[in-house]
Amino acid sequence: MENLSKKMIADNGISPAMEVRFKEIATEIMNEREEAKRSFVENLEPFKMMFLFAVVKATKKKVRKVLPEHNLKLKALVASPLNDFVANIGFTYKGRGKYFEKMSIIWAALLENTDYPSLPVSETSWNTEKGLYDAAKLAKNTLSADQHFANLIYMSKQNGVYVANTCGNDLVVFNSSGYTANKTTKAPVKEMGKAVIRDAKDTKKSGEVKIEIEEMPGAQNYDCYYQVVATPLGPLVFNCSSTKMRPTLKALPLVPILISTRAVGPLGPGDMSDPKPYTPR
Repeated sequence: MENLSKKMIADNGISPAMEVRFKEIATEIMNEREEAKRSFVENLEPFKMMFLFAVVKATKKKVRKVLPEHNLKLKALVASPLNDFVANIGFTYKGRGKYFEKMSIIWAALLENTDYPSLPVSETSWNTEKGLYDAAKLAKNTLSADQHFANLIYMSKQNGVYVANTCGNDLVVFNSSGYTANKTTKAPVKEMGKAVIRDAKDTKKSGEVKIEIEEMPGAQNYDCYYQVVATPLGPLVFNCSSTKMRPTLKALPLVPILISTRAVGPLGPGDMSDPKPYTPR
């Protein structure tokens, strides 16, 4: 800018006074440009900090690890629809350290607790699985450690279901287990009506038949029976109980039979269905 002003003065024969004023104007323009530049940088700084903070936060954010399904041969307990409380299992998602801390509290409360005499998972079984987990961690076998940790969580949940089913809806008794109780939002309990068998189909296996039952709202399971067609009619024989609407009856006699079923709910069984004739092959 200064070189340009000198050239313009030389080319146009500007007076000394004008030269001074021209230089002042040029300096003011340069100062304004510098001030605008500084102001832009200053205004940009908070946004830079916000952006960097967001990047750091996203980088540090923990992603919950997806564990495999448990591989235990442990019969699953089903929570009763009559329960007023359910065990809060949120502690199983708060990191492994928090999980083991909570389980120490739970086992201390459950041991020798006469309100819970038949836990589905004993402390010995849980400690055995914990030992396998610790050994896998020590060996840096991540896949094996994750599997055993998934098993430990499943064990904890099963004992939680048992506590909810066994406490008699008594909050004091529930809390004596070490688990934290949550209030359930259960639907009204319904009495079971008369069951309906829609169809009976061959399974291509001798002595078997797959039936289709009309779903009964609120049913926990369906009991299936058969009678041998004879004179007089044979007795009602229990064959199986299923939570599915298409159970398979097995080991049936290879003679004409009548198949019946009934829905079982929280208040007991409903009425028996009309019999469905079938002849197993």
